[in-house]
Amino acid sequence: MHFNVSQLVRETGGSTREHPVQDRIVFRDNLIEVDGSVRFVRTDRGVWVTALLNTKVESECGRCLDPYVQFVEIMVDEEAISRLDPVSGVRLRDSLDPEENLVIDEDNILDLTGTARQYISLGLPMSPLCSTDCAGLCAGCGVNRNQEECTCVHDQRDSRWGPLLDALPSGETMNLSKN
Repeated sequence: MHFNVSQLVRETGGSTREHPVQDRIVFRDNLIEVDGSVRFVRTDRGVWVTALLNTKVESECGRCLDPYVQFVEIMVDEEAISRLDPVSGVRLRDSLDPEENLVIDEDNILDLTGTARQYISLGLPMSPLCSTDCAGLCAGCGVNRNQEECTCVHDQRDSRWGPLLDALPSGETMNLSKN
């Protein structure tokens, strides 16, 4: 996702450009498609970047461990700082770290690939689910409860009752509903 902003950085502050985005980037060793739009606005230090991007990422469900495709929508809103003065070509900033700042390089190329990767990572859920009603894996036998019925007997004991439940004769249960 490389953009040539050489004309824009030579214009006055407030000048804008808009571009559609249809590109592929490598994310987690997979090639993914990124679609959307990006808008550039000239500032006194560089270019303000506003982008709305959409992509789909292969993920693994946190409950059933099945693979699925996660839709990710990201919004980029950052300033890209120019290393060179656009008119004279004099180096303005040597200490810009591309890991911390969006940087317009010496050829006036703005690379949004790394920024898109970071925002995609942030846009992924911490506990990915293939669906909201995913039943997950059985803790006893390991069967995927979305695909087949589990035959395990699940004794739901409230451990807070501990010794009192142990005092009951085997096979007898007590209704411990909350009031």
